[in-house]
Amino acid sequence: MPTPDFSAYTVANAETTSATKFDSFVTAAQTALNNIGDATKTTWAAGQILNPNQLSQGGAATRQGLIWNGSAWAPASLAAITTKTANGISVANTTTETDLFTGTTGSGYLVIPAGSLTSSGGIRITAGGLYTNSSGSSRTIRLKIRLGSSAGLPSFTTFTAAYDSGTSDTISSNALNRAWNLDLQFQALGATNSQAASGFFSMSSATAATTGTGPLVAPSNAALAAPIETATGTVDFSADVGIVLSVIHSAAVASISMTTSQLRIEVSG
Repeated sequence: MPTPDFSAYTVANAETTSATKFDSFVTAAQTALNNIGDATKTTWAAGQILNPNQLSQGGAATRQGLIWNGSAWAPASLAAITTKTANGISVANTTTETDLFTGTTGSGYLVIPAGSLTSSGGIRITAGGLYTNSSGSSRTIRLKIRLGSSAGLPSFTTFTAAYDSGTSDTISSNALNRAWNLDLQFQALGATNSQAASGFFSMSSATAATTGTGPLVAPSNAALAAPIETATGTVDFSADVGIVLSVIHSAAVASISMTTSQLRIEVSG
């Protein structure tokens, strides 16, 4: 940016400030401010007005941004999103409780950043994948959704289960994969440490679909279905919180597996 010429505004040694020079300076300052963002009058890069690192706001909260509300820019809580394509995350050949989001049995779980969930915010979890039991015998699974403080990175098994399915009905042996899907919504109940949830988990029968996995069948033919209600949480989201969807197989057999293909966790204020 060229060096501006302040000769018409500067005051020389022993010179008394004149009204003309003062007015000229004010006019120049106003013009410069009015021209911010005008690509024909400034040398800012395209789309750049100010260096974001130089912006600050007194009392700003974590994940707070500015959103146009129709008449002005106003502070608002922005969504924190974790999207994971779980390529190869498969829980197989084990009866140890294992996280379907990360494949860990201890402290390698996903963490929702502190302050992401406000007292009126919510968490939306959508996930899906495949289940296979070709072991030759009927088997079961048990699912748990766990939330807990990640301070010190404890094992997720220390987290209280917000939802525990208990042992499922039996799943018959079949060489074909079954599709599973989870859609769950946590809602804060007026505080960052009080939540309730509802949603749905389903697993298809092993009947082959024409394309993909998961046939369209009558409810009586579905392998598993669980409308989830009154799942609760009391973890304080003002600090980092670990989140886990775990599975427990009824037998440690290599031909029994549950795989996560996709996952999206969205936290909004």
